[in-house]
Amino acid sequence: MDSSVVGYDGARNPNDGERSVGRKTLSRKPAPKRRKTWSRWTGFGDKTLWDWIQFAAVLLIPLSIYLGGQSFEEQRSQDITLEGYFDTMSTLMLEDHDDPEVKAAMQARTLTALAMLNEHEKLGVFTFLYEANLFGTFPLHLAKLQGIDLSGWDLQGIDLSDSLLQGADLSDSDLQGADLSYANLGGTDLSRADLKGANLKNANLRDAKMDEDDINDMVREAKTLEGTTMPNGQKYEDWIKDREHRKQN
Repeated sequence: MDSSVVGYDGARNPNDGERSVGRKTLSRKPAPKRRKTWSRWTGFGDKTLWDWIQFAAVLLIPLSIYLGGQSFEEQRSQDITLEGYFDTMSTLMLEDHDDPEVKAAMQARTLTALAMLNEHEKLGVFTFLYEANLFGTFPLHLAKLQGIDLSGWDLQGIDLSDSLLQGADLSDSDLQGADLSYANLGGTDLSRADLKGANLKNANLRDAKMDEDDINDMVREAKTLEGTTMPNGQKYEDWIKDREHRKQN
């Protein structure tokens, strides 16, 4: 048999040379290493919604305890300050109210307490002063009364000059003859407040809650509005000129 046909077995068994013709040798690339995802690394990948809720609850417990402790400590501090104020004022009330030193001590203690207390506890100070008939005994100028709710209160003749009253509620209050000069009343609710004879010189009423009738009553009845910043942001002198100009037109 001719040697040229050796190694050929029909179409089924091509020799080694024929296998390589027209066919690219395929080689398998090594499989890439699988990276461990965050969920697999932490072991949380198979957690259910209930598992996550329980996990969150566990985390919130110490946070709630911490916040509750902070709130408790803050309230305790407020209570101690208010009780100390009551004790000191009760002692001073046994002294002569007409003594200038006693008045000065009462004023200093009251202003200090108002600066340290929150809106609710500030109201406790005013309640004490009212029930003890101490309104008018000493001025409360420079008082820090932001956010206090004195709606409907009888505050006739009170001296709140230079005080901070931003965001306070003085609606329906009686402020007849009150000294509010240089006071910051920005954003304060003064709706239906009685300002007859009140001194509002250089007071700041920007964004105060007052309707047109309230403003007209204030302009007509207040003792003075010299230099006052009106609710629209204008100085009183410019505001009154604009109003007169509107009336003429």
